Amino acid sequence: MEFRHLRYFVAVAEERSFSRAAEKLHVSQPPLSRQIRDLEIELGVRSLDRNRQGVRLTSLGNAVLAKARALVRDADLFKAEAKVLDKEINEELRIGYAPSPTAVIIAKVLAKYHELAPGGRITLQDLTHTEILLGLKTKKLHAALTLRPRDQEMRGLRFETISRHAAGIICPVKSRLAGADHVRPSTVASQELIVYRAKDFPEYHSTSYN
Repeated sequence: MEFRHLRYFVAVAEERSFSRAAEKLHVSQPPLSRQIRDLEIELGVRSLDRNRQGVRLTSLGNAVLAKARALVRDADLFKAEAKVLDKEINEELRIGYAPSPTAVIIAKVLAKYHELAPGGRITLQDLTHTEILLGLKTKKLHAALTLRPRDQEMRGLRFETISRHAAGIICPVKSRLAGADHVRPSTVASQELIVYRAKDFPEYHSTSYN
């Protein structure tokens, strides 16, 4: 059974006329009549009584019509939803990211996205923390992978923790800190450090460490 059989049957049953149904469906009448006969043969029931006055549904035809209408309605709904889904899947997803904190997880995030949306496209943008927040608030970015913004920067945004990492320092092997299992911030506060600029990466400067 083909889906058009059901659609044609519904049109004939509602119009009570092959000619009006053919006009409604934009098809010629002979092929329409053949499709209805094929449907009746496949179902093994006579669904329509044909006479000079038009078409009348049999008792079995009324039952078939109710089922056919439901199937046609569901199919039309599915088609509409599929078009929306196709648009969403094929839409480009723009993601901002800060390389340092996301290097370990970004490949996993991309792999999972392509698993869920095989036809989807992602554009990655290597940005500073400030640029990421601006991109999100101006809707130039759909999402971002970065450290948690400060509370005053979170207005209009939602942050979800997907990974946690310990912070550390890199020092010469001869440094007195090299053999330490743990280093407190106060221990290195008085020493010269190479760090990200506070202007571009304020999240690193506002993070609290114990």
